[in-house]
Amino acid sequence: METHYSPSARIAQILAVLEYIVRSGKCTKADLNSVRNEATNEVARKLQIDRTTVDSKYTTQLGNLSTEDFNDLVYHWIINRDQSLREKLEDFVSSSRPDTDLQAIAGFFEAHAAARTSQHKDAQEIRHGAQERGHRLSDGPEQQGRAPALTAPQPIGQPYIPEDEGATSAARQPFDVDPDHIDRGVQGHKRTQNAMARYIESLGLVPLSAGASDPLFDLAWMRDDQLYVAEVKSLTSENEERQLRLGLGQVLRYRHLLEQKGWTVVPVLVVEREPTDPSWPTLCSSLGVSLLWFERIPAAR
Repeated sequence: METHYSPSARIAQILAVLEYIVRSGKCTKADLNSVRNEATNEVARKLQIDRTTVDSKYTTQLGNLSTEDFNDLVYHWIINRDQSLREKLEDFVSSSRPDTDLQAIAGFFEAHAAARTSQHKDAQEIRHGAQERGHRLSDGPEQQGRAPALTAPQPIGQPYIPEDEGATSAARQPFDVDPDHIDRGVQGHKRTQNAMARYIESLGLVPLSAGASDPLFDLAWMRDDQLYVAEVKSLTSENEERQLRLGLGQVLRYRHLLEQKGWTVVPVLVVEREPTDPSWPTLCSSLGVSLLWFERIPAAR
């Protein structure tokens, strides 16, 4: 079977910082330095690493750019759609998987370009429709008959950050809970989530982790103008019912929140193994939720 990879940590972390900056809406030159610091802190917090580790990615990936030069590249990309930032990232790709990193960079910038194009098109359609009806966009709701505004779905996600399947938890004192039991559940979650991400990549799609302002889903991807949002759950004989109930509630909540942002959402519940209760696939199907388990993921075989 062909092996598929996620981007290097270097690229994933830089793109995650850029995603945070874009979503912040603070894109003036005066704001960029502070919001970049916020973004760096947020990415470090989510990955549970020191912020200097994230900071170092700028140095190694962007050819020792100064903070001011980096901010200028980001500013001109956001405001003027200048591609110098993308070119700089591509020029200094030096990981052991350059093709995968280049694909992640291209996917990130093209997704944002498509979102901007869609928003621009919607704005033109609104303006054209208002002109045909003899209305001005500055007219209030009373003058426009309270016609709803058309908006493109808001950008979502960031490049997928693979889970570390070898990480273990520290021993607890006293041993009221067996650390090995905890690790088995955590590692089962990570193994299943990474397998799902590899399968998504094998289809030529881009797996996404949750961005700074997204619901805390485990994994997402786009296909045929639909947003697939997944929650991953490990299962044991003791917690199966509770985990399935929790996961189902989470993906239904994600669907509700993201539909409000303009997306057509397909919720997906991905579990470590086939549920022992055969009613779960029927229940999920009745609610429009796709239920998958580890053995059903081709990349896991």
